[in-house]
Amino acid sequence: PMSMKEGKFTLKIIYGALIVSQAIYMGVIYMQGFPYVWVNDEIMVKALSAMSVLSIIASFTFWKLSYSTPSRLPKIWSGSLPSTGGSAGEKPDSATIENILFGRYFTFSIITWALTETIVIWGLTLSFLQQTSAYVTTGFTISVSLMILFRPNFDRFNQSLEVAKRNF
Repeated sequence: PMSMKEGKFTLKIIYGALIVSQAIYMGVIYMQGFPYVWVNDEIMVKALSAMSVLSIIASFTFWKLSYSTPSRLPKIWSGSLPSTGGSAGEKPDSATIENILFGRYFTFSIITWALTETIVIWGLTLSFLQQTSAYVTTGFTISVSLMILFRPNFDRFNQSLEVAKRNF
């Protein structure tokens, strides 16, 4: 398993790579232009716009779940028992709590960022279909704004970890 220090570094690398990939999506439209694509535009605009809204909602949901609250701790701990070797009556030690919660934070952060990135991908697709850069620009603006909101926040994680240690 990866140490928390390595995990934090890895999260920063993944986060940076996702930001760069979004800038590349913007560059595709401005450097490549628009290929001719024929589809039922009205249906695609509605469908991809709805997918963007769902991505935003899912991003916020996973972001909120990435931080642990005292009410969620028993569920998190009982769901992790097979992998930790703990038993139903056993209380986890400090290192186990840290490993479980950081693993959860790591996973949910990546899921949140991937969902956030889909917003600019939907915008890129709509830009190709509609032959305008407005959609990718809007998707990029929303996506990067959310990525800034969802950036790795280890201070907040550490506060969540301290609350978990006190409440267990």
